[in-house]
Amino acid sequence: MATIAAIVGFTSSSSIIRLAAPPVMLAIVWLIIPSCLDRMGTRFDAHQVGADIMMHMFQSVEVALLSNWSFEAGGPNRRYAATVPALEGVAKMNLAELLWERLMFGVHVAFSPRMTSTPYEVKNLPRFSAVDPNYMPARTAFLVRTARTVLLSYLPPGLVDLVGGQPEKNAARFSPQAVPSHAADHVHPQA
Repeated sequence: MATIAAIVGFTSSSSIIRLAAPPVMLAIVWLIIPSCLDRMGTRFDAHQVGADIMMHMFQSVEVALLSNWSFEAGGPNRRYAATVPALEGVAKMNLAELLWERLMFGVHVAFSPRMTSTPYEVKNLPRFSAVDPNYMPARTAFLVRTARTVLLSYLPPGLVDLVGGQPEKNAARFSPQAVPSHAADHVHPQA
């Protein structure tokens, strides 16, 4: 996420840094994914982290190279350049404001892969209501629905892990040698 935010917010659309970012991200993926299963508590968590890393890598290629998102254009350079005006008032900002605006633009692009409610929204994005496409639920209703979805997504794998478990990995992972801050709790005085 930070890579996407930095690339899109702080580099121009023709910057060579944009070409260097995908190989660097691929190297990071190459280093992280093989060790995910050892570092994560469950296989489900490891697979989730691996999928998340790959999604962010593909998203960075899309926004930095294919669509050429840039702060100066206020969005993608190629597809929508004629339909959406560039950001206004950039020349009047002081350095701190400009850095903040660039950072917020990069963070917005990094955390909004579907670009909902913007002119760049992905096609065929499902609405909250099939009957009324303009319906927007209240914040509490949205949070309750999202909490239910998260609970139903994470509870079954968690229960399976609780029942099946990986006691040998947990014993090694939480041994006194692996967690030095708790080693003093396991030392018994000699009688």
